[in-house]
Amino acid sequence: MGFWCRILTALKNWNRTAETLYVLDQVVKFAFYAGEMKVVLTVLREAYEEYRESQPSRGSGMTALVSWMTAGTSPAYILIDSTKLAAAPWLGYAVLQVETVSSSGLWALLLDVLTAEKKRTFEEGLKKAAQKLDMSVPTVPDLPLFRLAEVIIAVSVESEIFPLLCQEFFRLFLQRSVNHVSIGDQFFLSNQASKLLKPIKQKLRDAAEYYR
Repeated sequence: MGFWCRILTALKNWNRTAETLYVLDQVVKFAFYAGEMKVVLTVLREAYEEYRESQPSRGSGMTALVSWMTAGTSPAYILIDSTKLAAAPWLGYAVLQVETVSSSGLWALLLDVLTAEKKRTFEEGLKKAAQKLDMSVPTVPDLPLFRLAEVIIAVSVESEIFPLLCQEFFRLFLQRSVNHVSIGDQFFLSNQASKLLKPIKQKLRDAAEYYR
């Protein structure tokens, strides 16, 4: 699995080419059922890091890179556009796991900032958390929770990958701070994420009916 993933991710513009993404999607699906996901995630993590380092800085330069290495965060780059991930959901499942791990330091600090005594909007908390880590501020649509919601909305509830995507989504949505409080509801109060609330609720109702 690792061999094929390395060949495919070495192709020029692989993360924007529909044919390459389709093949990778099938490789990830096969790897999942063969118990080889760890290998696939390793290759995609390397590809993600290489891609991020090849992009122009969004404000913090070497400081942002050092912050990512030490705190588990990354500049706000996404490897593959959400619309393309929706067409390759198995690949999306893997890529969003990589992005979730990469941004785990930022998300953990965001949890603490938004559940502190001082009340902030989600966007204010995101800015504060990024500033504390001395990194460029990601947009809300760059966050793994937002991207997972987009893919879940686009994928059929009958798809084999749908429950796995939901599992990743709720793992972030329900994650609690040191004060034992989650920020999932606050996320959907943000200006950009609020538009996803109605469609994802409907998709989850459809899923509950389908799996009844």
